[in-house]
Amino acid sequence: MEDANAALREVMAVALEDVEGWDRVTRRLGELGRLEEATVAARADADAAPDDAGPWLRLGRLLEWGCGYTAAAEAYRRATEVEPENVDAWRSLGHALLFDTERAGSPAGHRPLRAEAAAVFRRAAEIAPQHPKVWLNLALAVGGEERIAVLHWWVEVQPENADARGILALELSRSAASPEAAAAAARQAVAVAPNDAWA
Repeated sequence: MEDANAALREVMAVALEDVEGWDRVTRRLGELGRLEEATVAARADADAAPDDAGPWLRLGRLLEWGCGYTAAAEAYRRATEVEPENVDAWRSLGHALLFDTERAGSPAGHRPLRAEAAAVFRRAAEIAPQHPKVWLNLALAVGGEERIAVLHWWVEVQPENADARGILALELSRSAASPEAAAAAARQAVAVAPNDAWA
């Protein structure tokens, strides 16, 4: 109860236009496990700073926990509109689309969302091709030969990334297309990072 009262005092002390204050309140309520109130505070934070992607990203994360991916995707979409070059906004939107089973309804209904997620992750890769996760995100959104092609691109863009090479080796070993190619990719992953998990 004491924590709740302290959080309430914090909320009451925040001016509506005080972006940093709303951020503090949002974080504190989230720490207390009070997601509904944290979401209200996050919406106020986003409304107070409509041209800043940060509050929209925080709102999206809270919505993921409390309301699901459909609601979160809308907040992330707003973050991409506010800051079109923000790779985290694009990646968050892609994740929400990829995991939005509520809106998909069925495996067949999920295909359009996967395609949209793939397009979103492609945009993230255009913005930040050296980001350590954008290529993996894109690979998760596509399947089959396209997934292998994406993993090859990841290795080309980040040749020293042992994870890229290791994941490519795993995917090649699953595809049964070429055991030799899988073995070669695994050897390259070990060569790049001999002390890593791939070794």
